[in-house]
Amino acid sequence: MASSDRSSPLPYSPANPPSPNAPDLSRATWDELYRIAEEFRNAANPSALSATCSEDVAVQAATVWDRLFDENVLYQWENPTGTLDTTTGIWTCPQEGLYNINLVLEASPFQSPAQKEYTASLQTTLHPADGSPDKVYVSQNGGIDTQALRVTASFLHPLYRGDQLWIAADLTHATKTGNVQCLGVMNILRVGRIK
Repeated sequence: MASSDRSSPLPYSPANPPSPNAPDLSRATWDELYRIAEEFRNAANPSALSATCSEDVAVQAATVWDRLFDENVLYQWENPTGTLDTTTGIWTCPQEGLYNINLVLEASPFQSPAQKEYTASLQTTLHPADGSPDKVYVSQNGGIDTQALRVTASFLHPLYRGDQLWIAADLTHATKTGNVQCLGVMNILRVGRIK
């Protein structure tokens, strides 16, 4: 195995044995046992969020982004709690790792349809904590305004503690204006380490 194929070593940080009556092992051995226990805890109880929101999104002829998850948020799961700020719709990464991010926007059929096509767009913004430029991804789907329309976005992305994510929706129609009830789904799961 080439040296470049191996993962980089974890930094060594000394720690005391867990109790005075612990077996006589070296400090380095206790540190390794602690790291193993920490990985088991992370695997059994990973950082995760599963939430939905229901809100009206404006229908316009031009693109106007409406931030989701800043009202009517329902949680199915959040660990640790407090990672999603429901006043701003911003999720903050609680722990460094590789994250599986699945997002859904579903627009209801128009209440007074024009029997014409429209476009639903989902904008995902990743704001790095280190001050690097934001990464913005846009997913779109089009359909007739008499039917529900769904847009999905899925990412496998490395994130660091403090990185932020938010999503916004846009409904663009050439001849209709008003509001359409939309459902937003945000599922985020830490699936592994970066290093």
